[in-house]
Amino acid sequence: MRAPLTATFFAVELTGDSGVLLPLIAACATAHLVTVLLMKRSILTEKIARRGHHIVREYRVDPFALTRVSEVMTRAVQTVPASMTLREAVKFLTAPERRHPSYPVVDTNGHVLGIVDPPSVMAWRRAGQHRDASLGDLLAGTRIAVADPNEYLENLADRLMNANVAHMPVVAPDTETLVGYVGWKDLMRARQKVRDEDRDRAAFLGAAIGRYRKTARQ
Repeated sequence: MRAPLTATFFAVELTGDSGVLLPLIAACATAHLVTVLLMKRSILTEKIARRGHHIVREYRVDPFALTRVSEVMTRAVQTVPASMTLREAVKFLTAPERRHPSYPVVDTNGHVLGIVDPPSVMAWRRAGQHRDASLGDLLAGTRIAVADPNEYLENLADRLMNANVAHMPVVAPDTETLVGYVGWKDLMRARQKVRDEDRDRAAFLGAAIGRYRKTARQ
């Protein structure tokens, strides 16, 4: 069942013999290592998988439910000032050195007024906005969705989907100033980190077993 500590203390409790604690820990840890290397799943899900149902390696908590926004957000955020004109924004967004299409617009106090990106610029142009109008004036009265650095990615993913946006500014709850920028790529990086840890653990255990078998043959 891949619960070595539970098995150890359960056996000690049943027998009342505390002297077997250390041997039990060693035996259960060895058994756990063998099942991890030889079986893709624990006995709890192996029979279900053999019936043709898709079962992942183990039941575990989604990394989105354990990771906070502050752990994955981009802290060095490139912003544009609210005083930038629409003409300057077009030139800024179309520059070849730009790596991403959207940028937070902040005022002199660091408060986020909105996001400037090609779709918003095109919408302003179609609406007949003057090219010398500032972004601060264009974004006045606009409600923008922001993220809290202390919230979990699970909640953030839902809000990104509901708002139909790829990025969201991260604002400090006490000062309401910009502290980061988070997007879908950051969320995927959190999930990839868990997969990398699983792969590294499997590679380490496989190498350890290989060395043990080589030593045993010698």
